[in-house]
Amino acid sequence: MRKEIAMLVGVSLVAGMLSGCGGISVNEETPSQAEETAAQTQAAGEATEEKGTEEKSAAEQVMDDLYAQIADQQIELELWTGPDWKGVYDSSVEGGDYLDFFNFVKTEFEAKYPNIKVNPVLIDGSQRAEKLAIAIQSGTLPNMYYESDFALSDYVHEGLMVPLDDIVTDEDRADIPEAVWDSLELGGETYIFPFSAEIGMLGINVSLFKEAGAEEYLPEGEIGVWSPEEFKEALEAVKGTENVYPFAVFANSQQGDSFTNMLLRMYGGKFVNDEGTAFAINDEKGVQALEMIVEMKNEGLLAPGGETLSQGDVYQMFLNKNLAVVTLNNLTYNNLVAGLKNGSIEEPFEFQWAYYPNGEGGEPYCLSYVKGGAIFNTGDEAEAIASKLFIRFFNSEPYTEASKVLIPVRESKLEELKAENQDPHIIEAAQALDHTISITGRVPGYVSSRSYYFPEIQAVLTEQKTPQEALDSFVESANEAISKAAERSVILNP
Repeated sequence: MRKEIAMLVGVSLVAGMLSGCGGISVNEETPSQAEETAAQTQAAGEATEEKGTEEKSAAEQVMDDLYAQIADQQIELELWTGPDWKGVYDSSVEGGDYLDFFNFVKTEFEAKYPNIKVNPVLIDGSQRAEKLAIAIQSGTLPNMYYESDFALSDYVHEGLMVPLDDIVTDEDRADIPEAVWDSLELGGETYIFPFSAEIGMLGINVSLFKEAGAEEYLPEGEIGVWSPEEFKEALEAVKGTENVYPFAVFANSQQGDSFTNMLLRMYGGKFVNDEGTAFAINDEKGVQALEMIVEMKNEGLLAPGGETLSQGDVYQMFLNKNLAVVTLNNLTYNNLVAGLKNGSIEEPFEFQWAYYPNGEGGEPYCLSYVKGGAIFNTGDEAEAIASKLFIRFFNSEPYTEASKVLIPVRESKLEELKAENQDPHIIEAAQALDHTISITGRVPGYVSSRSYYFPEIQAVLTEQKTPQEALDSFVESANEAISKAAERSVILNP
């Protein structure tokens, strides 16, 4: 059942993300950062007192065992993190800062383990690769990085990261969907302790379909499921609505390319082979998907000039009601909610999520950037143990409450969102975690290959190349680019 966004309340807004689109704050009376943190500190203390003589949890036992190894040592750690959300457990608090959560956890952690100091450092996503390259060359890697599998998988292949399976409990495995664990595993080991996620699917302006008399073409389900042909028929049905384009593909840069390369998998094509060693999207299924996109372009179902459109351009078109369907994530969805609240976006704007179109009876799918704590191998065993302790610490109660600011990866936190009557579309996005597929395919050197992708899509959109020619060229160039990374990979060459 579809729900009116105008009725939604209490949505937490965030800013800063891998794909480069941030949240917008809503101007309303909120508690101060100090009040919010103080309240949570008191709650955490009360929860600790209530435990009293209760039997220790598996997570607590893990922390006790870790600390016993380093209790007599003075250790200082550095944690890097991106601008994910302001505040601790509520991103709408006044005076919030992107380091609030980790500064709060640091204070609690250092009070319990006074011989360990943690220094959180904010790193903008645009500077991440450069700063890590310098740190690798100079031997000054941070101990920890709160980041995504998308951003860190190459460093796992290079042997620079520490597996974390020994601090993951059976309770964690049961509480977090298997699809999430699968996305984080390389060589049979887990290198990121999942905390929260960003979900990418398709977003639909249901109101525009109603205006066009095309509601019957909307996909079934709260999160719509449709075949490529049904997707195309829906776009055809809304075509002709004044000042509205049915859909848009953007290819002006590699920014947000994950959201578009997911479309090339709609007929079952695989961006990367099953072994995770090479790109393979130039097979007949990948070519068929790109041919479908060309067909939609030729029939006027896409906004013109996709080769020059950016991800931000397309999102803004959707928020301006100039686009009926868009590739969307939960962060930009929050911008929509904010606009409806502050009046910058006029109602009606009824919204629905949909999975990417999938053919041949395939499972519905979407993408996710799963974020969590990861550890770099600095060569200091005590620092590695202390880092595991800190990551285990904030992945325990009450700190996992902060994951609800974004998309929580834990089923227990999802159930809390439901009980709190939070935004149903955010709950739906969290439920979609079960249907996420890997963006990178765990191929080594994925980041270096991205520069070859969008020029080929541009060439197709401008009719300089056929879909087959473009995908052949991408696969050849990208596989050549990652060949050295594959040779160096400690995962592929144990």
